[in-house]
Amino acid sequence: MTRIILSLFLLLFLSSSVYADVIITLDLSSFTQTQKNHLKAIGYRIAYEQGENEVPGVVGNQLIFNNLSESTQALMTEENIIAEFEEAKAEMLAASEAEKILLENLRASIITKYKGLGFTNEELKYMYLLFTN
Repeated sequence: MTRIILSLFLLLFLSSSVYADVIITLDLSSFTQTQKNHLKAIGYRIAYEQGENEVPGVVGNQLIFNNLSESTQALMTEENIIAEFEEAKAEMLAASEAEKILLENLRASIITKYKGLGFTNEELKYMYLLFTN
């Protein structure tokens, strides 16, 4: 019985040391609240761009990964995280603008088709109000 307990204890000890967490402590004093709120997503994005599918946990000013290569750990700096946040923000704004243009083109196409079917501007305005309220 003692051997079984000792074996289980040894197995537990070895397995916990193999899967040690990687903890990256950051100075968040220069971060905006929005950047702090997106810290987990940006940490994941940096890791994913390096080919590592690791979603970090966030505790205070620490990113906690289960496993992360040293080269990716070196990229987890305040400067890189802020730069990655700004890049993601720019991508979201560009996508938003592209979506606005797409919707405006779709709206113009629909109006053209309905006018081709003989609808007047007044009827189109009424239909618009009917479907948006």
